[in-house]
Amino acid sequence: MHNHWDALDQFEGEEYQRTLAAITLDSGEQVDAFVYALNAIP
Repeated sequence: MHNHWDALDQFEGEEYQRTLAAITLDSGEQVDAFVYALNAIP
């Protein structure tokens, strides 16, 4: 996946920032995942 981050970041544009987040799966297991979050508006 790391080979595709630049292309994904470019696709999402400057309006979004890739951020690491802790998520909970349906099984209850917690894992880290990257999400795209809207950048703060100045």
